[in-house]
Amino acid sequence: MRLYAIERITGIEATPAFAEAREKAKVRSSAALRAADRRRAALVERAGAMQVRVQVVEPGELLRRAIRHYNKRHNEWLASREYRYGRDDGWQPASTQSDSLFLERIQANYVRHQLTRYDRALDELACQVGVAEAGAVIRWRVYEEIASVYPHLAAECRRQHRDRQDWST
Repeated sequence: MRLYAIERITGIEATPAFAEAREKAKVRSSAALRAADRRRAALVERAGAMQVRVQVVEPGELLRRAIRHYNKRHNEWLASREYRYGRDDGWQPASTQSDSLFLERIQANYVRHQLTRYDRALDELACQVGVAEAGAVIRWRVYEEIASVYPHLAAECRRQHRDRQDWST
């Protein structure tokens, strides 16, 4: 551990060279913040201009696909946990007889993740300044387009968006 003499530090901080270096650092820091703000704004603008397309599937087929996908994903998840924790015997697979709100949720999730470029668009934002703001713009635009293409999922899209906003703030 190094210990410094406070008098020596105070003396160095009182020199003109130190004052000049401090001012240069402030200018560089301010310029870096302005550049980051410009990059953030540009990324959010690009997210707002992104073309959002939702693949159209007949409602009955959409429900079948969403159920099949949900059950497959859950079984994969169970298999990965089973080795360490044992099987979750309380789980019931989704079916056309499942709760209607649950079925709307898994359909909206299926459309968002499988019938749009949503995941790829979010991946393309990774490690960029403004990722949170741009991601929120993309998420909202995708929910809006899903609601437009699949009106029976509009309320679920609004709910998910609202819940996601509450979660991320």
